[in-house]
Amino acid sequence: MAGPTPEVNKRKPCGRLAPSETDQVDREIAATDAEIDNLVYELYDITEEERKIIEGEGG
Repeated sequence: MAGPTPEVNKRKPCGRLAPSETDQVDREIAATDAEIDNLVYELYDITEEERKIIEGEGG
């Protein structure tokens, strides 16, 4: 069973937010995704070179 729904997802009901609010929520989601990525890279000791490969920035 999955854990509780993150608060940011609860605030993004389709079609009920003003565009500026939707943009804010999208930015929060992107920031959270980046934070998760960084934690995973740190957890698995991913090097900067490996990170670039994973993120498709070359290699």
